[in-house]
Amino acid sequence: MAEAILSRLLAQQVYRPEAVSVGEPNPQRREYLAKTYQVQVSDDNASIAAEAQTLLLAIKPQIFAAVSGQLPPGTLSPQTLVISILAGTPLSKLEAAFPGSPVVRVMPNTPATVGAGISAVSRFPCGAGDAQYPRHRRRGNFCLESRPRGDGREISGGS
Repeated sequence: MAEAILSRLLAQQVYRPEAVSVGEPNPQRREYLAKTYQVQVSDDNASIAAEAQTLLLAIKPQIFAAVSGQLPPGTLSPQTLVISILAGTPLSKLEAAFPGSPVVRVMPNTPATVGAGISAVSRFPCGAGDAQYPRHRRRGNFCLESRPRGDGREISGGS
């Protein structure tokens, strides 16, 4: 799913390749991503995260502790938006790993691999809202619809 998202963000010109950095532990995979997408690649997640305006966590849930452990408090700017596509990882766990940063959970579906998917979004509860993070409000064919969830947060759906 990570490569599908990367390829669509670049193909739809949401981001330019030179504005994207990818953390990847596998040297062959780093070489492939750099050659295929002309993005910056590194095995140093902390240096990538420290420079990021938006941090997309597109990893297996079972390695979340190891990856987030490479990013101690203070690594991210308070303005860095953390977007997670980790299945089964609660928002509370993500918020605890990235204190002070807004966190959003997104669950993309398989058609996203061809740029035609729909995502369910859970917004960050920090209350910063769209005025503080306007660049994260709309991406591609995505219309945000929010409704109360019952615990003070919202559930949003896009299409």
